[in-house]
Amino acid sequence: MAVQPEVNEKRGIVRTVLDAADDIFTRVTAGIPAGEVRRMLRGEAAGRPNPRLKPHSEAFLLHIKPTYYHDSVTKFTHTFRLGLLSTYLFFVETITGLILMIWYAPTPERAYTDMIRLLSNVPFGMFMRDMHRLGAELMVAIVTLHMVRTYLTGSYKAPRQFTWFTGVILLVLTLFLSFSGYLLPWDQLAYWAVTIGTSMAEAVPPAFVGEAVNMLARGAPDIGANGLMRFYLLHVLFLPLALFLFFFVHYYKVVHFGISLPSDEEEVGQDTANKVPADRRVYYLPDVLMDEAAFLIVFTMVMVLAVAFFFTAPLESIANPQSTPLHTVAPWYFYWLQGLLKIADKAIAGVYIPGILLVLLMAIPYLDRNQAAVHGIAGLPSSAVRWQVWSSSS
Repeated sequence: MAVQPEVNEKRGIVRTVLDAADDIFTRVTAGIPAGEVRRMLRGEAAGRPNPRLKPHSEAFLLHIKPTYYHDSVTKFTHTFRLGLLSTYLFFVETITGLILMIWYAPTPERAYTDMIRLLSNVPFGMFMRDMHRLGAELMVAIVTLHMVRTYLTGSYKAPRQFTWFTGVILLVLTLFLSFSGYLLPWDQLAYWAVTIGTSMAEAVPPAFVGEAVNMLARGAPDIGANGLMRFYLLHVLFLPLALFLFFFVHYYKVVHFGISLPSDEEEVGQDTANKVPADRRVYYLPDVLMDEAAFLIVFTMVMVLAVAFFFTAPLESIANPQSTPLHTVAPWYFYWLQGLLKIADKAIAGVYIPGILLVLLMAIPYLDRNQAAVHGIAGLPSSAVRWQVWSSSS
């Protein structure tokens, strides 16, 4: 008869341990118990009140995420996940960059030697450098495509003008972040491409301002130890901090105003992205989170396979200021600027035209008088509307 109390005591201990473990789990997940996580993984609907909403007010990472989305904006073909990819690639660049910094010293005596050592003697050194370079190229391309998609769908219109403005700043910071890293391998291609790029600063009017900007960028009349250190600090510290700041401003505006709906789901002049009916809501936990996680896993696998079999970051001979190569090529995203420099004056091609284009790009939402057609007319995409307006005006 003495066995029963012993069994009950063991059950009580097990129950106490399980309850304590569930309490710890709930605290870690900011309000979601283990049983609710199991229901999420099984695809079961949330109860009422919905415990899956609590992490958005309690958790550090999730408090900036919307609790739910309109089901139309979760479709892949609406945004192509370009904003998500841009953010993800920034974190890929941060992680791989921090790893590369361990084996790199930003001096002319060490930079190129460290690159050779990284590629030949450091385990997975070549893989990390290739991932970093491929991520940089993809980040420039995807941020640009994200801006193009936003423009073609009219998502820059009221009330999202400032969101577009911060997006342009992020695009510029992304370009300069990639360009500042171009010099760090200290090979011939990087040295002379950056030499030509920084020489455009001399064309900034008036002349003494251009000379001062050029000297500030290079640290000397020619790029050397001071210039390499400046580009290194820009690449690993100042530009990432600026990008991080404007990212959160941009993301806050995106969450605040919501993602614009497709043109056939909003009336002309209406902005209903934040007015989501209960039957059209897709909650972030677990649906959107699982979709985004699966998408990023596949994207990462594609990047790894590309680096393993197809992509190799270039590295030429060590930089030689006394030997100018015959064909100095700018990064691909500055080909257009290099072409302008061949046919126009340095001040016009390197300062005035890019400056005017940048101002016009920032001012698009404020110059656009067609604010009534926020997302389209009669089910047509806004790009078709824009084409109709241009055709009728011409």
